Amino acid sequence: MPHFPRKRHSAALAAAAGSILFAGAPSARAEGAADPARVTQAAMRLFNQGCIRNLRQEAGLREVLQAAGLRAAPADQATPHLGGRPGTLFVSNDPEMPVAVIVRPAAAQCEARAPTTDIALAEREFRGMVEGLQSPTVMVRRDSEQRSSTGGRPGINVVYSAGAPPLEEGGARFAMQAREPVPGGIALSLTASGQPLDAR
Repeated sequence: MPHFPRKRHSAALAAAAGSILFAGAPSARAEGAADPARVTQAAMRLFNQGCIRNLRQEAGLREVLQAAGLRAAPADQATPHLGGRPGTLFVSNDPEMPVAVIVRPAAAQCEARAPTTDIALAEREFRGMVEGLQSPTVMVRRDSEQRSSTGGRPGINVVYSAGAPPLEEGGARFAMQAREPVPGGIALSLTASGQPLDAR
């Protein structure tokens, strides 16, 4: 199973980087103008259509992101989000839909991010999306789930594996981290890594 990066490092970067995700309205607080439920649903759609369905298929992933109105961010804007690793940050120009996606080389890892979220909706949508991948040829297993209240911010982390049974080797890993928004932070992170699911 591919290594899935721990979220503590990305959380530290997120605090510094969240306010520059969305270049369409530099003078506006994007997270304040956006509806948490709509942003959550948009992030889930991008994650499903882009990250899950095009894992390791970079051309297809870029096509989905461009169709959704996201564009590659310049290097100075992307650097805080990439954590010193290769990749491309795609950002929205719409202050009411502040969703961004990080794509690592060959689309081996894809992450959708948003500065605001509806935690209950995010949890329900994520579970339904990933568990809905189960089929006679795809096994889905919940690897971990943790609820937390870091600094008074309630949140949840959930990680699933999916792939050909019995999931001893290979497969994909899907993770969600959702927590109460704070100005300039990342409230929702959805990550896909590993191998694509051949049967969906």
